Amino acid sequence: MHDVAVKNGKCVSTWATGGFVIHDVSNIAGSYLDLQAGEFVSAVSLINYTTYPNALVYHAAFSKDGNTLLTVDGRYYNGCRSWDLSSITTPMVPLVQTGSFTSGSTDFMHNIHVAGKYVYLSNFMDGCRIVELRPGGLLREMGRYDTTPTVGGAGSSGVWGVFVAGQKVLLGDTALGLVAVDFKDTISVPLAEWKQSTRTLTLQSTSTTAPPVGLSVAGFGPMT
Repeated sequence: MHDVAVKNGKCVSTWATGGFVIHDVSNIAGSYLDLQAGEFVSAVSLINYTTYPNALVYHAAFSKDGNTLLTVDGRYYNGCRSWDLSSITTPMVPLVQTGSFTSGSTDFMHNIHVAGKYVYLSNFMDGCRIVELRPGGLLREMGRYDTTPTVGGAGSSGVWGVFVAGQKVLLGDTALGLVAVDFKDTISVPLAEWKQSTRTLTLQSTSTTAPPVGLSVAGFGPMT
C-alpha cells in the first residue's frame, strides 16, 4: 500500500501495481476486539477493487462532491485518471474510467490534491500541473508551475508533493524544499458588448495569469 484518502465514509487505498481498493469505513467505530473469541471484529467492508494494465497507482483523492475518484500513476503514460464512483456495482467489477490526463513529458506524477474543481498534480521535474475537473469526469489542463524551468530530466527529483492553502499552492521539491506559489488571478472586463443587428458579441478582458482563452455564454454553452 502506498497511500490512503477518506471522504463521506469511503476509504480508498492505493496499491501501486495492485491498483486501488475502496472500503466502507462509515461505521469504523463499530470495530472491536472480541476478547472471549480472541479475534478482531471489523465493521469495515469492501466496496470495490479496481486495477488496469501496467498500473502503478501512487496517490488518490476524491472530488469536492465525492462523486469522482482521481488517481495518479507512477508510469508517465498513465498519468492522472478520473473514475465514476456511481458505477460501483459489485466489489470485484472495476470502476468506469471517465477521463485521463498526461503531461506530455516522461516525468511521472506522484501526488494529488483537489481544491474545488481544480486538481493539482506533482509532476517531478516537470513541476506542478493544474487540471480542471469538468462535468462527466473529463480533465483539462489549466496551468503549470515549474520550480526548475531551466533544468530537465526524469526520475524522482523535483516536485514530490502538492497542497493548496487558500490562494497559495505549496510544493514540496526534493532540491528546493518548500515552495509557495501565489495562485491569485485578477481579471478585468473593460468591454462586453452585444449587437443585435449583426448578432455579434464582443468581449475584452485581461488576466494576470494569462490562462487559456475560453468563453461560455448562458444558454449557448462554449463559444469561439
